[in-house]
Amino acid sequence: MNGHSPLWGNPDTNTRGLQVEKILNDHNLCLLNNDEYTYFHEPTRTFHSVDLAICTPSILPYFSLQVDNDLHNSDHFPLIISDNRRQNPSIHSASRYNFKLGNWCKFSSLANINKDIVSNNSIDAAVKNVTEVLIAAADHSIFFAVTPLQST
Repeated sequence: MNGHSPLWGNPDTNTRGLQVEKILNDHNLCLLNNDEYTYFHEPTRTFHSVDLAICTPSILPYFSLQVDNDLHNSDHFPLIISDNRRQNPSIHSASRYNFKLGNWCKFSSLANINKDIVSNNSIDAAVKNVTEVLIAAADHSIFFAVTPLQST
């Protein structure tokens, strides 16, 4: 795709990168990529991240991506996608919040998001702070339902 975006490790964004970002957002898709470069441009001797591993949110926690450090006579580094369930057999079920059994008054009182949480931080820090507050409030006020994972 040759799309560039900071979402997958490029310092800049190009038109294709914006298109890929829109597809990911519109279709609720996730990236396994981190900041590792996936491509070596021989003429300029520069590295870029252009190869993407895309998945749905439901399987994101179970897979990880590594970029091989050997080009293997190519200009693209191989992407190695690992199924973490195979390495950790103790993962047998997925926990989800059972929203029907939530104590919403308690959640509202615990999910106290104010300007102090977000005002003097970078956007990443602000999102992290808000997420932590919401997860902590949910953990203390909404019951979990455990659903078995389907075997693959």
